[in-house]
Amino acid sequence: MSESISLSNSYESTVSSSNENKVDNVVSEDKKTQPAQQKKPSLAELIAMQKAGTLPKQYTEKEKIAPGTDLSNGNPPAKKPTLAELIAMQKAGTLPKQYTEKEKVVAGSDMSNGSPQPVKELPSSQPAQQKKPSLAELIAMQKAGTLPKQYTEKEKIAPGTDLSNGNPPAKKPTLAELIAMQKAGSLPKQYTEKEKITPGTDMSNGNVRTQQVEITTSSTQTTTEKKPTLAELLAMQKAGTLPNEFQKQKGTVEEVVKRESFIHREISAIEEEVSKYGDGRETQIKEENLYYSERELTVLQNMFEFFMKKAPNILSTMFSNRDKAEELADAVLNLTYSKRLALDFVSQMLKEEFETHTDSHSLFRENTSATRVAKSFLAKVGRKYLLDIYKPFVQEIIHNNISFEIDDHRETDKEKLEINKQNLFKACRKLFDLVIESFDLLPPGVKLLARIFNEYAAQFFGELSDDSRNSLTGSFIMLRYINPAIFSPEKYGIVDDPKEISMSGRRNLILLSKVLQNLSNGVKFIQEKEPFMLPLNVILDEYLDKFKRYFRRIVNVAKNFPFVLVVEEATITDMKPIALIHKELCERADEIIGTSSIEISEEFCKYMVSLGKYSDKTHSFGEFKEEIQIKLKEFLIKNKHEAVYISSFNCEINENKIEGILIVTLHHIIILDQSFNIIKEIHVFDIQTVTSANKMGMSFQLKDGTSLVGETIHPDQIIIAMLRSFKSSFADGIYGFVIDVPSHRSANFKNVFSLQTFNTCGGFSGIYNAFCTYKKVPINESVQAFIESTKEDIEGAKELNCLMFNTTDPNNKNDAMSATEFQPVLSALRTNKYFTKLNIESTSLVGCEEELKKVLEDNETLECIRLNDVGIKEWDTILCAYIEKNKSHNIKEIDLGNNKLESKALASLAKIIVNYQINKINLNHCISNDKSISYFFEGFKECVEKKIHLPLISLKLEGAKMGNESIDFMINQFAKIFPNLMELNLSNLDIKNSGELVNVLKGLNFLVHVDLSGISIGKKTETGLAKIISTLNNLKELHLRKCSIPAIVLKEIIENLKSSEVILDLQGMQFDDEGINSLAESIKLNKNIISFDISQTNIKDKGLSKILDALVENTVVETLNISKTINGDDTEGLMTALLKYLKKTTSLKNLILEGGNKTDQQLGLNMIPVLNSLVKNEHIVSLDIQSQGMGNKGAFALANLLKITKTLQTLKWDQNEIGIFGLRAVVDSMRVNTSVKELQLPILDCRALRVQGKFNDGKIIGELVKSVQKKGL
Repeated sequence: MSESISLSNSYESTVSSSNENKVDNVVSEDKKTQPAQQKKPSLAELIAMQKAGTLPKQYTEKEKIAPGTDLSNGNPPAKKPTLAELIAMQKAGTLPKQYTEKEKVVAGSDMSNGSPQPVKELPSSQPAQQKKPSLAELIAMQKAGTLPKQYTEKEKIAPGTDLSNGNPPAKKPTLAELIAMQKAGSLPKQYTEKEKITPGTDMSNGNVRTQQVEITTSSTQTTTEKKPTLAELLAMQKAGTLPNEFQKQKGTVEEVVKRESFIHREISAIEEEVSKYGDGRETQIKEENLYYSERELTVLQNMFEFFMKKAPNILSTMFSNRDKAEELADAVLNLTYSKRLALDFVSQMLKEEFETHTDSHSLFRENTSATRVAKSFLAKVGRKYLLDIYKPFVQEIIHNNISFEIDDHRETDKEKLEINKQNLFKACRKLFDLVIESFDLLPPGVKLLARIFNEYAAQFFGELSDDSRNSLTGSFIMLRYINPAIFSPEKYGIVDDPKEISMSGRRNLILLSKVLQNLSNGVKFIQEKEPFMLPLNVILDEYLDKFKRYFRRIVNVAKNFPFVLVVEEATITDMKPIALIHKELCERADEIIGTSSIEISEEFCKYMVSLGKYSDKTHSFGEFKEEIQIKLKEFLIKNKHEAVYISSFNCEINENKIEGILIVTLHHIIILDQSFNIIKEIHVFDIQTVTSANKMGMSFQLKDGTSLVGETIHPDQIIIAMLRSFKSSFADGIYGFVIDVPSHRSANFKNVFSLQTFNTCGGFSGIYNAFCTYKKVPINESVQAFIESTKEDIEGAKELNCLMFNTTDPNNKNDAMSATEFQPVLSALRTNKYFTKLNIESTSLVGCEEELKKVLEDNETLECIRLNDVGIKEWDTILCAYIEKNKSHNIKEIDLGNNKLESKALASLAKIIVNYQINKINLNHCISNDKSISYFFEGFKECVEKKIHLPLISLKLEGAKMGNESIDFMINQFAKIFPNLMELNLSNLDIKNSGELVNVLKGLNFLVHVDLSGISIGKKTETGLAKIISTLNNLKELHLRKCSIPAIVLKEIIENLKSSEVILDLQGMQFDDEGINSLAESIKLNKNIISFDISQTNIKDKGLSKILDALVENTVVETLNISKTINGDDTEGLMTALLKYLKKTTSLKNLILEGGNKTDQQLGLNMIPVLNSLVKNEHIVSLDIQSQGMGNKGAFALANLLKITKTLQTLKWDQNEIGIFGLRAVVDSMRVNTSVKELQLPILDCRALRVQGKFNDGKIIGELVKSVQKKGL
């Protein structure tokens, strides 16, 4: 038998009026004379009445109390509860019964016309009981716009109403009061027992749906009010549905009023989400008990950096509430200081202060946010100076038994007054001398702030004289830095305990600070204000000019002070100011979105989503008692976890029932026991399904077949936190696990935004971080820095260049990352769809074979893989995985140089080239025996038989060992198989008969780049080479390094170069006199060689002079490399030829003039005329003058060139024995240079000076770096 739910009738009200007595129920005509029991119409009846235009007035108008109504009993006419109040009652379980039951409808009644249904006749002696519409009916009325007015307005109690009898009904205790009662053991019983729910009650929507039961109680019978239990109230609080009567009130009950939105435009989904961040109700919690992870702090720091650089108006919005402005300013300063952004923040605040004043005399006179921030900043950067200089002075003042009191109202003894005056005079002089004499010790941060202040003064008050600006700047520093330390030394650590300062000592400090203040402002004491201070004007006159000079020194030094502030690393430990910032951002979110441009708003919202709601943070921690909150915070700090959500979670693990705590972190679900031991840790990659069939149950099914089942009152919040945290761990945000919940709850989990809102490179860093935690490998900062700094809109952005990664393993002797560190990088690359190139070089990947294999199996976007010198041997397995399992086969370029490839691997590689349209292959130093290369070439024989042409355009086989059979294959078949080949590297081949090798070039008519370096060529072949070269009309690069070729043949080769722009590389070749003369003649007449390299050859000074003389007549050479050719046998002749060439050349853009290791291989001071000759050169773009031993004098000449040149972009100049003065000269020139974009740092010269004890100024390197960075690099 179903049991009806007992509901309170304390909210029942009756409409009463002396003029009107309209009832809602239709009573039969012959019974009108009898008193009828009042019955309220149902929702269907009210809607029908509205449509018919017969809706009773009491449902549309506000009730009026007739004049003269008797209120003497203290009870005003009963007022119906509003709809909002009824909804709150329903959620609290206190809904009066009459709002949950529908009236009985007489059997057979006709309702087809929509009219109300008449009820059974009642005995005349029985008064009519008024029936209120149910809550469901009222909600429907609200949606239909027919909600009676008495349900929308709050009851007003008439003035003078007698409430002495205790009416209206007593107010329910708030939730905070109930929690306090629970702790005290005095919780009323009705809050500890749950009401009984009728069997069969529909709870599918998560709420108890009341049954439609017939009211059988008489009009005189009252029902017992049923209150929600404490557990239910806590759940309502978490869900934000706590009825108003249980909220903590200040005095009278306050109605929650939704603030008017600032947004008046269409907004995106993320803007809509963030605009609601200020609507949530925070749980009462001590802010210092909250915890913000390193990631969250970084998000906040980056957000304020964004505000300062792109959206300063948001800072204005943040500090517009003067009640919070000072506290917020301090909080933001602490936040930005830890990331070295404090100077930018202070500068922004000062600028705003200047912008809001039109009179310089009113600047910083009030304790504004800017003043407070500047004062805090100066205290941070200048604390040591204050302690070192002023602590002894202040300690002496407060501990010596002397007095400075000169006020005759405080001290009447004239003799003591005179003594005190002399004491004060002496102390003032000592203090002012301390200020002036310690100028050189003034901290850099103070000087830098002085510079910023003075620049703003000049910008906004240009009419001020230099002296006025200097005084304004100096007084600002004095009054916001030094004077506060004298006035309140305990705030700066000058005095450890305020109690240490006696009343007399405090008075002494006050009088000193008064004099210092007037001196700083340049204002004398006057009779009208403090006549007893008039004698101090003598001191002011004595020091006024001295302080003006002091202020002038501050400004002059500050002007030349570099705009860089080095601060110590600071760790944020106090979470209270961070919580304040977070809360303010959430409360201001709607306003910031509504008052910002779309672009600024979108970026702001990304930061906010990455940070999350403040109310979620407080709810998460606020579920637990304070002692648990503190221990939770300690656990998170110790283990460096970020708690995205925390909830109680009761479960059974290893047959032990645990009243546990569940923490959702960035990549894990962690279960703690009551002792804060980790009893279960589940990584996101191990989760298969998350199930929650009801509002209390929750389970995790894992991929290993095990599961974790438990109970929690917050399953939805946990799932949402998981989605926010784990989304960035998967490519394209497609989760690797399933959420299994009832359909009516699934909407809660749609459009959940990831915490990682600033993912670049296709979300690579989020997946990389997840794999690091999965494989328990520390996250490598160089990998993160590379990804985060990648600019996706520039060329080359889609290359994962692992040469930029450095190891963090202290046991790794190499700079490159270890194989263990590479595992998560490769795992993240498996599903990444952004990068198209992978470049790993000179790094051991032994131990990463399985990850690399998975990359080649799964990645569908990589087009180029460079795995040069990675130490792997299992290439056959890896290449077969690509052949068999990759679906797209997009790779077009493969570089496996400097890896040993066995026969099977080469056969697989040939198969890939044949089947998947490979364009470029690098097998330099990969083939160590003829058998292996035979397997490689064997894979192409089918192409010969079927006359298949492959699209290969680049093939590098440097250092390969080949037999005659392989050479014959290349000579006879290459042109047939690879007719489009454009680059061929056959340098340093290990072959028996190298003379035939040049014949491989026959028929390859599209060759652009040929490298035959290191091959020994016979006389017969030499002539053949020249003829073959003549057929290569597209040849633009010819490398003949260390080849021995007779002069006449080389001349013929040069003459047969037909392309208009050719790079000729003859590095390391050996020439006799005939060869030098022939080469000089060839280069003189040649009109198509644009790059000429004769470095490291044996031509010496005289031979080089001939080449340079020939180049004078050449008008096309743009790049000349003559490095390490000098030997000192004819320096004078060489200098004459070199200077003549540099003076007359009009084509030279790149000069490579690196010296040798010995003195006679260097130009030394002869570099001075060389550099001077380049001053007038209007074409030079790149200059390499390393190892020339030019010293300081050469550096001065280089500095002169840097000041004047407008074209030089690249400079290499290290190892020149330059001293400190030469280095400084170059630094000074780089400050004004506007062209140099790539500058080699003089690391070796600086190191040599340091070894000699002549160099300890690290600023030189910093200045050089800055000089290049300022150009936007």
